[in-house]
Amino acid sequence: MPENVERPVYLDTTKFDFSAYSPGSEGIVGTVQVPKNQVWRVATGRPLVCSLVAKQTVTVTASSTETKTLDPEAPLVDYLPDIRDGNYTDSANVVGFFDSGSGSKDTLVTGSTAVSWTGNFTDDSDFISEVELEETGGTDKEVDIYTVVRHGQTTIQKRSAGKKNVSQELQTEDSITWAFSNPDDPESNRQIVWDSSNHGPRGVLPPKFYLDLVFYDDGYGVDLDSAQASDSQLEISIPVLQRDVYDDEKPASLRRKIRGTMAEA
Repeated sequence: MPENVERPVYLDTTKFDFSAYSPGSEGIVGTVQVPKNQVWRVATGRPLVCSLVAKQTVTVTASSTETKTLDPEAPLVDYLPDIRDGNYTDSANVVGFFDSGSGSKDTLVTGSTAVSWTGNFTDDSDFISEVELEETGGTDKEVDIYTVVRHGQTTIQKRSAGKKNVSQELQTEDSITWAFSNPDDPESNRQIVWDSSNHGPRGVLPPKFYLDLVFYDDGYGVDLDSAQASDSQLEISIPVLQRDVYDDEKPASLRRKIRGTMAEA
């Protein structure tokens, strides 16, 4: 295929750099930069996946069995194994980690660890609201619990580089809409696709521009910058069309042109 022909590419979790987030204000939680020798274009009409991860910490009292209320609750998404079925893996819809002596919370909670799931869960048709944990080692244990985000909203935006950068929103959806989307079923009402408004200059990202994931909620956060989150429930698949810079194309001129359209938007 000639180098200057657009190639469809899906940006997944491995392409993004992730950042911490504090509730109450908008924040960039993930970003990827267009290489200096490429131009990207939004692949309008193609399915999008952008389901983020939240973390909450609970304490399990030594040598006890305790029921813990999840806040936020865990969405029962169909693309992750269900912990209610005994799937105590690091990619289930509820995942727990605790410190087994290493100094960091890197031990996966299973059905047989010192802190373990008992198999008792409270749920309705869409969310798990309570989990039961048991501690058998005789020590109070903090457990980090990871779930798919259900609060707030996530925006995909493009942003120019440099100190006086400008940004432009490309698409925004509520977190719960992202979580329950089904990209593989175009007949469902849960498929999210790149909006057609992102045609023309609006959907073009010149060399060195950024594509950002921007999160906002006034009370709940996300946790994307830990290895556990990135390796388990975080689901990102953003389709773009990539091509190499043309021989007669000046990247700086293209950046100025697209930046100008953003200022007018």
